[in-house]
Amino acid sequence: DTHRHFSAGSALTGIISGNVFALESRDTQQMIDVMRIVESHYKQIALVLAEGFSTSPGLKIEVQRTGCTDRIVATDDNCLATYGDSVIPKPSPHFACGEEDRLSDYIVANLDRLARVD
Repeated sequence: DTHRHFSAGSALTGIISGNVFALESRDTQQMIDVMRIVESHYKQIALVLAEGFSTSPGLKIEVQRTGCTDRIVATDDNCLATYGDSVIPKPSPHFACGEEDRLSDYIVANLDRLARVD
């Protein structure tokens, strides 16, 4: 059981089978290159949403929550939109909770912008 193995202190645990590949690592010095993962495993996918890569290249959808958001991570140049509570106003469009259909329509309408990673 890989979860118990990792919980017991393993530095690296992996699940590898014919159709599954996952690694869990305690190495906090090695940053994951999300673009390398996308290029290696998701080439034929039109859109990949990834959480936790705020400093990586690419456009962001900044999630804001009252009581949790005290600063904006995305710059005005790389913020496609904000979502949730409008805690810190940005020039990009904002979508409130419950407006997921509008947000997804906006993402699809901007796929050409999302395809360009600086």
